[in-house]
Amino acid sequence: MVLEELELPVFEDGEILKQFAKILLNFRVNFPMGMDVKDLIVEFKNSLLLTELNENVSLEVMFWTMFENLINLKFKNFLVKPVDLGNICVFSWSNKIKGEILESDGSLMELQLILRVLNQFLKLKYLSVDSVQDDELLQTTNKEQFWKSAYKLILSGDIKDLKELCQIEQMFEFELILTGMFDSFISEETLNSSGGKHAVLWRRSIFALTKSLPEDSNWERATYGLLCGDFKSSSWGANSWEEKLYCFVNNLFQSKLDEKMVEYYQALGNFQEIEKIHQFLKPIQFIKSVGDALDQLSNDSNILIKNESKHPIRVLIGSFISNNSSEILKFTVSEIQKLGDSNQLFKDCYLLRILTHFAIILHLNSGSELISNYEYTQIIKTYALRLTLYKNYSQLPIYIAFIPSEEAEEELRVQPQSQSQSQSQSQSTLIKIYSDILSKFTFNNEEKLEQIKSMRNLSLPMEQILQSTIFKIFDESKNNYPTDVAISINYELVLKDQLLFDSTNWFILSNMKFDSLETFKIILQRFLITGHIGSALAYLDAINLPQLIEDCKDIIINNDLNGNTELEMESGGSSTVEKNIEFDQLTKNILEVVQYKNLISIIKDLVNFQKLEKVEAGQVAQLSQDLFKILKNFLFDLVSGERDIVDSIHGEDMVPFYLELRKIYLPTLTHTLIDLLIEYKDLGDFVSEIGDLVILLADGNYQLWQVFGNEIKPLLKKIAEVCSSTWDENGRGIFV
Repeated sequence: MVLEELELPVFEDGEILKQFAKILLNFRVNFPMGMDVKDLIVEFKNSLLLTELNENVSLEVMFWTMFENLINLKFKNFLVKPVDLGNICVFSWSNKIKGEILESDGSLMELQLILRVLNQFLKLKYLSVDSVQDDELLQTTNKEQFWKSAYKLILSGDIKDLKELCQIEQMFEFELILTGMFDSFISEETLNSSGGKHAVLWRRSIFALTKSLPEDSNWERATYGLLCGDFKSSSWGANSWEEKLYCFVNNLFQSKLDEKMVEYYQALGNFQEIEKIHQFLKPIQFIKSVGDALDQLSNDSNILIKNESKHPIRVLIGSFISNNSSEILKFTVSEIQKLGDSNQLFKDCYLLRILTHFAIILHLNSGSELISNYEYTQIIKTYALRLTLYKNYSQLPIYIAFIPSEEAEEELRVQPQSQSQSQSQSQSTLIKIYSDILSKFTFNNEEKLEQIKSMRNLSLPMEQILQSTIFKIFDESKNNYPTDVAISINYELVLKDQLLFDSTNWFILSNMKFDSLETFKIILQRFLITGHIGSALAYLDAINLPQLIEDCKDIIINNDLNGNTELEMESGGSSTVEKNIEFDQLTKNILEVVQYKNLISIIKDLVNFQKLEKVEAGQVAQLSQDLFKILKNFLFDLVSGERDIVDSIHGEDMVPFYLELRKIYLPTLTHTLIDLLIEYKDLGDFVSEIGDLVILLADGNYQLWQVFGNEIKPLLKKIAEVCSSTWDENGRGIFV
């Protein structure tokens, strides 16, 4: 299937793609003086907040917020600080002990940060148009509604609003209970503070309260369950994936923190107080890890929650917070390889964008530790392909720039490769992927200039990329120009020919003069060997060949005068031997292209001559003179010298090809010249020029007999008939 013919699904908001690409471009161009990796995440998140919030956008904001908060903890940038028992005592504020514990335990800090992000998401959700409004949470009509509002405010982390609600509803007992969450309500001068014991006992007291409530006080029990981390009671009111995940993580966090606080309180030596603590029941730890919570959510009895757990972004969030980022990216690559070029590859466009930028940040932060260069490159490649399919060409170079310049050799070895892939293993992966895309899609000149400008701006290897691109285009189109079939001259422009010569504008627009001339030569070879004269004429009209040749000649002259300086710039700093070879090749290319141009020009002149209503002797004389030059010179130097001419692209001996071109065009031009001289013999002494032609054919130096082969006899017969007829008419014949 041709990629450009895929029926594509509706694309996501183009502004989001534009903003993400702009952020990456700013990072890449200014690195390492600009943003750091964490700043990238913040910028991604902030760009989403400027768009219309829907479910996908809200979930993605939560994902990037999770990533922002946890990246340092999860990827070894967090420095564990042991608890300093000298800084705490039995009277230390619980928040001080809690702070010491969190600084010493990254896993606990992760749980706390997950809870905070869920708070932010749920607050955003509750404030959305389709959900409960903020003022509604503060306007209650009965106790049940109060507890429901309190439950939502705790989930959204709005303790300040919850206290305000308590004042409005005169729920002073509950407000007093809330003070137990914070040391700030206790004066630092108070000598009776109970420190860690206070926090532990407060939690267990709240748990005891949940057990004593009437059976129908579900919202009140759920609210107290959130405060003490009791999953069973708190999850009663959870009706979404995020709410229930909060209940799970809250239970795990408070259970582990409780254990740590008791452990350090015990380390301080007050065993009598510890015995008192153990007299109170504590909430059961319902799960062992975040992964356990995610597993239970995916099989939840609530169908809504079960279905929500299948949402791709929630799956990605779950993978990240449960330390399975590497697995989800590997799975992504596996699916990419299964789908190939099918339409399914571009379903859920937003997800591929998220995964791509997630992979970029992971790779920037941890290299190939979490995602191999091969897997990372496959994700970038797929996203770049998608951008191209949707004609977001301006963003393409930005993502190409994030591909590692070289993949590890062992990674390349383990991937299945075709023969052509094996031959290009030494080629930079970046160059290969970029040139693959550029060669498969059609870009107008404005779009090509934009790509070239971006390549330079991003310091990409532009010359190698464009050379590889044109090589692929030429290699894939070579079967359109067979050299072993009979041809017929076509004076119309062929579409596939135009697409081919349009592709060479990459070189012209990037000012790669040598490559422009080389491709110009090869294209004319293809057009001429297949008789596509119309395409050749169109190509000559499209390219300012005289200027190109002059530019190349200037380089040759400067090469002689300045010790290869300018040639070295064009050839990228090659060795002396390589530069000499390139110099010789350039000289031959100029000579060869000029001869192709002369041949095509004479054919064009013949076509225009046939359209003349009135022919003058001078026009016939000039056309005859030009035809003689072509017969004498066309590729003669290239076939008469030593057979050392090798095509620089295909590495082939080109002499047989040149001979074939001479066999195609010179016999036809010879017959055309004879017919011209006979038809307009009355305008001047043109018949005598046929004698000059006979002398030329007989001249062993020009070896025209090679050109005619079996057609030499019919040609000689035609000349003999002309001789006979002209002798009868003027008594002189063709020789004067």
